[in-house]
Amino acid sequence: MVTATTTMALQKGHIHAKKTPPKKPHQQKASKTKACYNCHRKRLRCDKSLPSCLKCSINGEECLGYGIVLRWAACNSPTSTTTTRTTNKTTTSRTVKSSTPIQVSTPSNPPQIITKVTSNYTPNNTISNTTSTTTTDISSPTLDESETIDNSVDPLPQTPDDDQESSSQLIKRPINFIKIPLTDPLLNGLSSKEKWYMHHFATIVCRDLVSIDQKERNPFRAIIPLVRKFDYLQSVVLATAAMHLSTLHKYQGQSLPSESALVDALMLKSRVLHLLRAAISDDTLTDKAMILSAIVFLVNLDLIDSGRGGWKAHVEAARRLISSLYLTRAHLDGAIAPLVNAIAADCLTYRIYGSTISGNTWSSEDTIDDGVVLPYILQNAEAYSYHCAPPAILQIILSASQLCSGSSTTLETDGGVERIATAAALLHKARNFDVQTWVYNINGLPPDDDLEARVSVASAHRAAACLFVLLSVPEAGLLELPLLEPKDLVQEILGHLSCIPEDHVHLKGTVWPTFIVGAETDDLNERAWCLERLVAVWTKNPWTYPWGYVHTATEMLQEIWRSKDLAAQQGDDGINWLQRLKATGNSCLIV
Repeated sequence: MVTATTTMALQKGHIHAKKTPPKKPHQQKASKTKACYNCHRKRLRCDKSLPSCLKCSINGEECLGYGIVLRWAACNSPTSTTTTRTTNKTTTSRTVKSSTPIQVSTPSNPPQIITKVTSNYTPNNTISNTTSTTTTDISSPTLDESETIDNSVDPLPQTPDDDQESSSQLIKRPINFIKIPLTDPLLNGLSSKEKWYMHHFATIVCRDLVSIDQKERNPFRAIIPLVRKFDYLQSVVLATAAMHLSTLHKYQGQSLPSESALVDALMLKSRVLHLLRAAISDDTLTDKAMILSAIVFLVNLDLIDSGRGGWKAHVEAARRLISSLYLTRAHLDGAIAPLVNAIAADCLTYRIYGSTISGNTWSSEDTIDDGVVLPYILQNAEAYSYHCAPPAILQIILSASQLCSGSSTTLETDGGVERIATAAALLHKARNFDVQTWVYNINGLPPDDDLEARVSVASAHRAAACLFVLLSVPEAGLLELPLLEPKDLVQEILGHLSCIPEDHVHLKGTVWPTFIVGAETDDLNERAWCLERLVAVWTKNPWTYPWGYVHTATEMLQEIWRSKDLAAQQGDDGINWLQRLKATGNSCLIV
């Protein structure tokens, strides 16, 4: 019988219903997590990037997404995972355990890994790598300006070892008093768009910067953990990725995303220059190495844009830092040494190629080109350089650039005989260089590398270097050296280049020899073939995305052809196309 006193107590809440028992550990295990499967399994914080998180990209792993992971219950081993599937729901992984075997009929076509996950991002376009079985979305997301980082915390999922703890211990855990960010600490403080740029840099830009992307051995990815310590590195990485996306959208005819990314790139570039001015006074070895990395990435940014711009000033500043780092015999930290070696080698390679058509890019006080430091730096990055050019051939190109005066020189001119003798020695050295032996002795190449393709690319560089020597010192052609006539060299270069298919990974290393031979030939069919090859690097090759300097090379080729044809109609003036191009004060970088 319910009395009035009892009724009043119930209304005031003095008597409560029986408390429900706390959830067991295995019930709490199903709490939601925002990490991908790999990060959740390794107990790492995930940045939740799409289509794959940054940690999986850096480690070279396939990101399995953010959904439920299901396994076949009839596995021979409890740790084996024959098939994995993710769904659109964001929940934790569960493994079904049973004391008795469960009979499961194996389907004829096991489910494949689903790499696309529903998210808040709205991609503007999708590019699929035709050589890969996994679709990769690299388009920039549509983001709201008010979008911020979510710092809320969900309780961490429990492991099977937690089943031994009592429910009261689980209740008393002070998990709500610690605010742990859900994003990777490297990305803390970045907006969603900046996270996307960082992901694009780690997955796409770093792949473009090497001959073959060896995932964990790609030296350029070592710059990513350093972005939190050096603010100018973070800005230059984001600027490079934004410019890369801008060029990509521009090539695809999407003007609005291209303009948005271009504005971001220019603003970030301005920030980099401002931060570098403040950091240039730092004298520690690590600071100099990081400043060098930032400056060389500014050159990469110009290459991605158009190959024009202030790259000469950046190369000169980087040269001085390289002299300070390497001529003093300083020892870099082992963690950053591969990155700095690759950065320095790229800088000197850009400097050599830039001198071929843009005039001198060094001063009389230069001490790097002494035949000791330059080969040492270039040899340290042989396995990574996407140019696939032997260091000895690059030195020959550099020496020929120093001989080229940009105007016609006769035997009677002071120093003419010495220049001809030097040119003859360079030609002899290039022809005697054993390309095949060099390729098969490069340390650090992946086991699946196509060495014969490397031999073809390097041989094309060797023949193009010989042609460049003859163009720089035309009087050397009077020596009548065997197999060194320009027309013979043109056919040799074209023969080596034709061995590289348009969809080959090493095609991106053929831009400079293709440009040199295309500018030299007068045959219309050969001109069309060279132009088609450059367009293939720009549009068809699945291993690299559009870089602006390749498009600039195609425009320059057509200008050179018009100039040559016009000069032929008006009468030969004794000046070849290279001397005429240097006389115009051209400042393009073709690498």
